[in-house]
Amino acid sequence: MTQQYLVNKTYFTSERYPENIKQRLLSTILQTLRKNRERYLAPLSTEKILSKLNQVVKHWLNLQSPIRQKAENLLTQTTGCSKEVISEGLDLAFNEVRHLFLRKNAKILSQFPRPQLSSFIFGGMVPTPMLFDIFMGLLLKSAVIVKTPSRAPFFPILLAHSIYEVDPSLGSCVKALWWPGGKWNLEKMIFKEADLIHAYGDDKSIKEIEALIPPKKIFIKFGHKVSFSVIGKEKLKGPLHLLAEKMAYDICLYDQQGCVSPHVIYLEKVNFLNPIAWTRALADAMEKMTRKFPPGHLSLGEASLIHQIRGQYSLREKTLCLSSHPNPNWTVIYEENPEFHPSCLNRVIFIKPIAHIKNLPQILKKWRGNFQALGYAVSPERKKEVERISKSLSIPFLLPIGSMQNTSFKDHIEERLNQLRNN
Repeated sequence: MTQQYLVNKTYFTSERYPENIKQRLLSTILQTLRKNRERYLAPLSTEKILSKLNQVVKHWLNLQSPIRQKAENLLTQTTGCSKEVISEGLDLAFNEVRHLFLRKNAKILSQFPRPQLSSFIFGGMVPTPMLFDIFMGLLLKSAVIVKTPSRAPFFPILLAHSIYEVDPSLGSCVKALWWPGGKWNLEKMIFKEADLIHAYGDDKSIKEIEALIPPKKIFIKFGHKVSFSVIGKEKLKGPLHLLAEKMAYDICLYDQQGCVSPHVIYLEKVNFLNPIAWTRALADAMEKMTRKFPPGHLSLGEASLIHQIRGQYSLREKTLCLSSHPNPNWTVIYEENPEFHPSCLNRVIFIKPIAHIKNLPQILKKWRGNFQALGYAVSPERKKEVERISKSLSIPFLLPIGSMQNTSFKDHIEERLNQLRNN
């Protein structure tokens, strides 16, 4: 076995990940990644990289493939989401990059810096951004070092393994590791060696990481973000169940654990429809969607919090709380106070009526810069209006209701380019 294949052949294991990584081992891995990149990845054409990654995608989209079955089982165990939700999420993510590869279109990366070694500190448990980032790194002809998230450590490891199975040389340019948080000596070593540092986490973690970044490094950061949806009055004229089912899909996928999951739905008031009717339609859709995509396992604390919130809103005036009582599967709460406040997650959604969608920038001004996505259902002629709202609130993703979890690779790259331009 040649030195070229050292990283994944010597240190890789798909079932377990090392908990006691030493600095010497990490140093060897980082240096080997750089050497592997110089020997193999740097001379490789973008078309060749696309072709090899497309083979990886085909394995992941094959429901009978060993890598797909292992991923579904391990992600179900570690994330708490149901297997049906995990399977749907994997299909969405890998189909998006498959479409990119079918178009042979990697031109979107032409404006991006060309790091020799990219590091990714992942957080959360949604696989889409992890997939996009690792593929982005390889398409930039950069070696990739990943610190996996504690809640979903296996996805990046399995993805690296699947790349290695298709092409050991390409797979030896990627390494995914996990170690407990707070061991800053290891992060410092990575930050010193990497040209691009990409970090996800809560705001506290991001600040701690930023303080460790050496000067002149490319640093892209993503702290805690939330999302919401808006429905224009013209979309309430037709059958309510169709739009309600799309909305329920966005809420149920990943049990609202992703940053593009909606917390609040703003409903434009109309004379011909009582907003309570929409609330009931969404409740029916949530029950239906729960049968298709069962909720994940909740801790006693999470279930208790949901029951507590239901009790609070059931006692308030001008509110309506509909739910899957006595179980905590889903909760739909209508209230007339338009102020935004985050959901406790796990399929708890708020519906709030507003006079006009143009009022949203004023209503949400305190949250400007803290939103990741705006889901919308409006007529084509009002799309510009929603775009202005998104721009005024600095929201990177503008997505149709029913597709909030289906972010595009193009939008993913553009969000990072915008951050680099503004730095």
